[in-house]
Amino acid sequence: NTLALELYEFIIKNKDKVLDEVLVLFDDIKNIEDGTSLFLFRYLIAIKKIEINMKEKIILDRPISDIIISFRGDVYIEWL
Repeated sequence: NTLALELYEFIIKNKDKVLDEVLVLFDDIKNIEDGTSLFLFRYLIAIKKIEINMKEKIILDRPISDIIISFRGDVYIEWL
């Protein structure tokens, strides 16, 4: 999915910012329904494009760099 890849790149570029703010901004920039980027973020976790600590809650008001353990550019995104 192109939109998921765009979000992935957007998150990398904004990894020092708060996750919730980045997701809301992406929804606004892309003019998509509120919450779509959160859905795509969860999708990126599910396909292992981004890795998080699954033993911790995802707290949206923390910086992305505190939430994401690694970015995996080698994972192919086929479609949603």
